[in-house]
Amino acid sequence: TSCSPEEMLERRLVVLKGILESEEVYLRELEALLMPMKALRASAGTSKPVLSSRQVQTVFYQVPELRDMHQSFYSGLKAQLSTHRQTDPSSGEERQMSHTGFELIVGDLFLKMVNQIGLYGGFIENYEEAVEVVHKCTQSDPRFRTLAESMMTNNGADKARTKYTFELLYKPLDRVTKTTLVLRDLLQTTPVEHADYVALQEALRLSRSFLSGVNESSQCKREVMLSHGMRRQLMRDGFVVDVSEGERSLRHLFLYTDLLLCTRFKHAKQDQYRFCWYLPLAGLKLRWVADHERSSDTHLRLHTIRSKMFILRQQLQQQVLQSHTLLFSSMYELEEWREAIHKLTADTVPPDLLTLTSACVKLRMTQQPPLQSSNAEDMESLCGTLTVAIHSAWGLQQPTVYMCVEVDGYEFYDTKAQTHSSVHSLNPHWDQLDSKSLNKRWRRQTLQLGQVEVTLSLKYNPHPLNLPSSTAQQQPVFCVPIESVAHEGVLVPHVVRCSVEEVERRGMDEVGIYRVSGTTSEINMLKAAFNLREAVTRLRSAEVNAVSGVLKLYFRELPEPLIPTELFLALLQSCPEANRHPFLYLMHHLRVSEKQDINKMSLLNLATVFGPSLLRPPVAGLGHGGPAVDISQEVEVQVQVVFCYLQCNNLP
Repeated sequence: TSCSPEEMLERRLVVLKGILESEEVYLRELEALLMPMKALRASAGTSKPVLSSRQVQTVFYQVPELRDMHQSFYSGLKAQLSTHRQTDPSSGEERQMSHTGFELIVGDLFLKMVNQIGLYGGFIENYEEAVEVVHKCTQSDPRFRTLAESMMTNNGADKARTKYTFELLYKPLDRVTKTTLVLRDLLQTTPVEHADYVALQEALRLSRSFLSGVNESSQCKREVMLSHGMRRQLMRDGFVVDVSEGERSLRHLFLYTDLLLCTRFKHAKQDQYRFCWYLPLAGLKLRWVADHERSSDTHLRLHTIRSKMFILRQQLQQQVLQSHTLLFSSMYELEEWREAIHKLTADTVPPDLLTLTSACVKLRMTQQPPLQSSNAEDMESLCGTLTVAIHSAWGLQQPTVYMCVEVDGYEFYDTKAQTHSSVHSLNPHWDQLDSKSLNKRWRRQTLQLGQVEVTLSLKYNPHPLNLPSSTAQQQPVFCVPIESVAHEGVLVPHVVRCSVEEVERRGMDEVGIYRVSGTTSEINMLKAAFNLREAVTRLRSAEVNAVSGVLKLYFRELPEPLIPTELFLALLQSCPEANRHPFLYLMHHLRVSEKQDINKMSLLNLATVFGPSLLRPPVAGLGHGGPAVDISQEVEVQVQVVFCYLQCNNLP
């Protein structure tokens, strides 16, 4: 606000040049998006079209018109800026006249473009249907997938080739907001007495009005119809880190008009959300707590309360309760009653919350978590500890009390940030480093942050991203003989029991619970956690498919199969106890097939999954006398043996 008119007009010229460059990039993106349209239209008239004529119209609706509108605007703006540069001599009085910039008139161009901005309204209304067509065709038609992957365009003057996909459909949505922001920036650098001022003011008003209408329309689309005819509207959503029992988990939080819904995002062929918990807004009390305000005995008090609850629950269960024996006319009627009562008393999520959770995919405004790379297996990511020490700051406009360095606002990873008090000063010092600690590994530098100059030191220590090593040497759990758990005094290994209990707690209704694999990184994390005896809490926050995956991995990595090779087809009772008990425990757990209408895991499916892990055929030359099983029969034999056991109704 304190700059001179000449400085303001110089900034205005910079803004206009930036707009021109941005328009050039946007036009290239629109051209790339339109590139396959001609071929798809030609294909629509053949006997085997890639897309129907209606689908082509849906995918490219209003895109050619948007391209023509922005091409006209770009050409006009480029011509105006070129003319201005030509009349910008480098000497004396003429240079001073040019620097005033009053002769550069572009307001009519912006006003003309904004008057046609209604084209975006049709595009926005059609956007979801267009994306759905692209998604379905990409999945089902390899011809369309090949065409989508071939979208390329020249990248400006250097003629480099840039590859695109149909994700470009999002670009016009982004452009509507950018147009309003650009007009605001341009108006702020245009003097009130400039000939463009009134036209730009009107263009900004029209653009804001259009954007407001779009936002109001999109709000209506964020409503969910509930079972009893009520509507809930999504107000906002975003990723947060949920801290529970010392474990940090990345969650997607949705704020509806009357409740907070916490979900777990699951990457699959189609994005899914899993219900975690909810809180009604009525009567909800919020406390904003900083790290230093957290009570050190919070976890102790919570543990004490949980212990009392557990004891009370046990005492209640031990009380002699009044009992009734009900006699039914037939076993058939008894089973019908039992099934109906089981459905009503099962620990399920209320139907309306399931409706909200399933609607999260289409309602969400925040698409990707900000904490993780899009490629979880990206090996180029930095893994290590970054240490930052702030020494001093110069050039503050008013005295400061303290300085806060935000290391990780979500606190999803380890954070050890500290702040230091300082005197009221425009040039405070926080230098807490001993000069001896500034060895070769530290690098001191000064950053210019606007008018403020900050001096700091950095040190980076790389290290693998593994679980912290345990102080006490723990016996490994995986890849060791199953007899090694005998010292624990249990019949079933800890890893088997914990995994089974977690799957039974929240995975019985999961489609393909033992067929669909969890992510390799999460399975390996759970495996490492079991070796460190830290897995119980981690299991609760892990994807249930990763839990089932680590259970399969345990059996697969046993040095000897659970049913020993020499007893491959012998009686189960002949197996050692260390093998027999876990096998029986697993067989009883695999009653997940009772819900095969939901989880799609029949007995045969389960036998196919676990057969190769639980049994391995004798191998000639490795100390076993029998001949090797033909490789073509191997899997079939393994599956049929486990399938036979799964069909038994009288297992011990």
